[in-house]
Amino acid sequence: MGTICTNNTKAQWKIEKTGTLKKTGQPGMYVITGTWDDWGTDGILGAYMAKSVYDKIQSGEYGYRSTPYADLPIRVFNEAGKEIDLIEDKEAAHAKAD
Repeated sequence: MGTICTNNTKAQWKIEKTGTLKKTGQPGMYVITGTWDDWGTDGILGAYMAKSVYDKIQSGEYGYRSTPYADLPIRVFNEAGKEIDLIEDKEAAHAKAD
């Protein structure tokens, strides 16, 4: 059996901690987006993100998709379908629309 990763809906996300992002100096947070389970062990799925990114996801301005077996549990996209950097709140350097 493999690992089962489950991201919750954005309404069920939990802000675990808040502070200032070192990279940008802007307000940021660590958000628990879901859980993983792997035959007897389990844990949380979460990501650091700018508060502005979190707010735009919650308002519907940005969309997101779950990313199984990736470093980040979610990928965030703007209205044009371009991937958004979670920390810098701008198009990611490797941005591509799926």
